[in-house]
Amino acid sequence: MFSLNENNQLDNPLIIKDIVVVSPKTEKDKVPPTGEFGTIPDLANLMSPKNHRKLAQFKWAQEDRLYSTIKSLVHYATDRHQEQNCGDTNQILPSKENAVTRLVTNEFAFYTAIPFSIEEFAHLQERIAALAERSPENLHLILSSFALLTPDKKVMDVVVHVQCGKNPKFNFIVKNNTADSDPQYSDYSVSADEKIKRKKLFPNVDINDQETKLDSYEIRVNGVKHQFSYNNIVECMTAGGVPFFTAIDICLDHEFEVAKNNANKLIDDLHESYLRGEYRGYISLLVSYLVTSNYINVKRKYGLGVITQADPIQSLKECKEQTEKSSFKEIKLPFGPPLIIIETSPLECGEWPEQQRARVIAHNNDVLGIENPKGETKKIKKALSHDMMDELSSDESDEEGKPRDNDILEDIITSLKQCEKGYAGHSAPLLSWMTTQSIDPLATKHKVFLKNELKQLREQIKKILKSSRIINKAEQAHKLLSATLQSITDKDDNLRHTRVFQLCEMNMKSIEAEYPDLRRNLPTQSF
Repeated sequence: MFSLNENNQLDNPLIIKDIVVVSPKTEKDKVPPTGEFGTIPDLANLMSPKNHRKLAQFKWAQEDRLYSTIKSLVHYATDRHQEQNCGDTNQILPSKENAVTRLVTNEFAFYTAIPFSIEEFAHLQERIAALAERSPENLHLILSSFALLTPDKKVMDVVVHVQCGKNPKFNFIVKNNTADSDPQYSDYSVSADEKIKRKKLFPNVDINDQETKLDSYEIRVNGVKHQFSYNNIVECMTAGGVPFFTAIDICLDHEFEVAKNNANKLIDDLHESYLRGEYRGYISLLVSYLVTSNYINVKRKYGLGVITQADPIQSLKECKEQTEKSSFKEIKLPFGPPLIIIETSPLECGEWPEQQRARVIAHNNDVLGIENPKGETKKIKKALSHDMMDELSSDESDEEGKPRDNDILEDIITSLKQCEKGYAGHSAPLLSWMTTQSIDPLATKHKVFLKNELKQLREQIKKILKSSRIINKAEQAHKLLSATLQSITDKDDNLRHTRVFQLCEMNMKSIEAEYPDLRRNLPTQSF
């Protein structure tokens, strides 16, 4: 974490230029490309034990093509970075020490035909580390995303964040919330006579999977041990000593506000550590927010300020607000489908949104020994998490209760409406694609039921929101959500793995974050 010294000032300007790289749709009615996933027609034969040498050669060639593609993209970003920020010696100019160039790719862009084992992935990262070490400071890479097969036969969707320079820094972020339409790799079990006995799918790792413990997996890069993490808030530092955070939501994680929730937890944890006398550093006011996706509509209220998005569809319309965009440049590299490069004009990095900003300022003032201005006290207290709300008087809490409930219910209604539109009814092309990829479209079997449940729940919560007689609106919404979860599992217990169930559970958690005393009544899983 950042320590306070004369070089790390809170108000130093930080400029970020993004180079967004996406693999666009090639046909109108097809889903966007997913790297080289699903491109091998006779994968079962290749995976047969009798072809182990052929398989080893294929996997090496797969890694080599992928590395060559990443190297070409890094060289392109390096050239653009040096043109704008470096002198003739390729050293960063003193006036450009806080100018960052960032390469960002869309989700699944680096999905291979066969997922990497953790050992194979580590080998690729060593090659990327050597490349990053030769690259200039202030060049950051958001490499999205890779498929990793864990020792317990599950697939992680991993984004790699790299801060280039003499001692490159790596972070490995795992997607929190997987979607039913995400790619799933096939697992081929063979009988003694080496014939395919049956075909099944490796499950995708999800934060709701209680059996998967990410801290049990680790990777060593450049002699440094790293762990995979659901935490998507990355601490960064410019060559000029300005600290900032990079927040990266992976597709559906944006809709579930994962970065926002992790940011709140980070701020709370650091301040509590300060109160215990364990931490004396300040928290940077600067944050840059990104979404890497295969397709999702972004909304500012789900994120942390200005959004940079790498998305095969959306980025062609708008990849970063408040910036000018270059003309599209199409390239074909050794790995995967053709790519499009979009460059944004440099933009000053923004600060935390008001809710987080007020809490950061309060913490920093404590560290610096500055008394918070009286006029700011109420604003800061409003922004504090529920764990710190005991500082508010009971009268003040009562006055704020109603508008807070209304905000909660409005957010729930919006999320249900989005889910109702985008999830309950899969389009025919998507269903066809899911079938070819051997994805079991469980939700489609009950799509009418799920759609009706969503619509009914949304209308009931809407009535609660509009009612002038109901005081405890959040509590009533909590009961409705719980009843809906029970109704879904009564229909089919397997539906607890669908997005509808997870969305309802997430909304219950958001209510409980404000009202911890509410008892949960979640349906138990049947066996």
